[in-house]
Amino acid sequence: MTEAITERPVMRYREGVEELVDSLVVEEPLEIRLDGTSLAVVMRSPGNDTDLALGFALTEGIIDRPGDVSAVTELGEGRV
Repeated sequence: MTEAITERPVMRYREGVEELVDSLVVEEPLEIRLDGTSLAVVMRSPGNDTDLALGFALTEGIIDRPGDVSAVTELGEGRV
């Protein structure tokens, strides 16, 4: 799994230029699939992909409760 935070060199402009390393949030796409059919691609910070997919299905009215889902498979490469 990719870390949700990465450190990168940046240039800060305040009364001159300062080069430093800063912590940045990582965002990656996640494809949510149902029975092999793509439902959506969402941007998210990596981690908790199963919970995100269940929450997406719940808020979109695809399921009534998380218990309606018998299994969630993390397919890797940003797909569940």
